Amino acid sequence: MESELSGNQHQLLRAFDQLAGGSPTTDVTASAAAQEAGFDPGSREFEATLGYLVDVGYLARARGEGEDTFRITVAGINEVQRRRSSRLELYHISVVALLPGLLCLRFLAGLERAALLRLARSLR
Repeated sequence: MESELSGNQHQLLRAFDQLAGGSPTTDVTASAAAQEAGFDPGSREFEATLGYLVDVGYLARARGEGEDTFRITVAGINEVQRRRSSRLELYHISVVALLPGLLCLRFLAGLERAALLRLARSLR
């Protein structure tokens, strides 16, 4: 299931992905992911964010003993990669859009430098 995640939701999902090494078979404790993502593990915000990621199918509860453990699902891994890919595309589009302006500025700066050199030569 594809969903548009908020910044906090994506941050927590990315923390699970990083701690699991991108593997859907690695258990990750909720507290470790909270710490990695900068959440207070006892907060309502963390619990709501964690619950949402489970509800949309990006995380699954693991059958571990003791502390709550979860696994990032294949859908969760794909979402992290999709977001990363989207961010790289935006960066590429921004650079491509700015490039003509930057080249123009460089050209104008070169002209200015050439004009200053001509002026300096004429003053000799």
